[in-house]
Amino acid sequence: MLEWLYYYTIFALSGAIVSWWSIFMPALYLLCKEDCHHAMLRSKFLSSIVWIAIAFVAIPMIAIPLLSRKTRIAFIHNLTLGFLKH
Repeated sequence: MLEWLYYYTIFALSGAIVSWWSIFMPALYLLCKEDCHHAMLRSKFLSSIVWIAIAFVAIPMIAIPLLSRKTRIAFIHNLTLGFLKH
C-alpha cells in the first residue's frame, strides 16, 4: 500500500510541475497581454504554488489537456478567460 502511495506521489508531483509549465505559465502570459495589473500577476510565486498544489490533487483530470495539444490550447484559453472574470 505504501509503495502505491509513493508512486502516485511521484506521478502527481511531476504532473503538477509539467502542467504548471505547459498550462499555467502560458495562461499567465496571455493574462499579462490583457491585464498586467491582475491579482494573479502580482505574486507569480504564490500563484504558482497554489496552482501546483491544486494540480497535485487534481492531476488525473489535468492530465487530459497535457496529452492533447488541441485540448491544452482550449484549456489555456478558458483558464485565461476565467482569470479575467475575477
